Amino acid sequence: MLSAFDSESVATFCKLNAFKYIWRSAEHEDGEQVNLRKAIWFLRMAVGEDARNDRKLFSTVGDTNGSVISSRESTRAGEAYEAGEGEEGQS
Repeated sequence: MLSAFDSESVATFCKLNAFKYIWRSAEHEDGEQVNLRKAIWFLRMAVGEDARNDRKLFSTVGDTNGSVISSRESTRAGEAYEAGEGEEGQS
């Protein structure tokens, strides 16, 4: 994504995605904890940190089904971010 857009546009994209995850966190099927951690991920990207390989952020988060978000999913989200697709291509 950085190769196609300037850093200010990328930061804005990340902040808006963080807002989306915060807004829907209580009602979304993934659960509040998962969505808040996704918001944190995007906010870290917005300030220039590369959170794509941060295993700590997602390694202990259980969703409503009791499963855990893997670092692989976090890496896929980072790859989608880099490709300009948003978090795993979702809006």
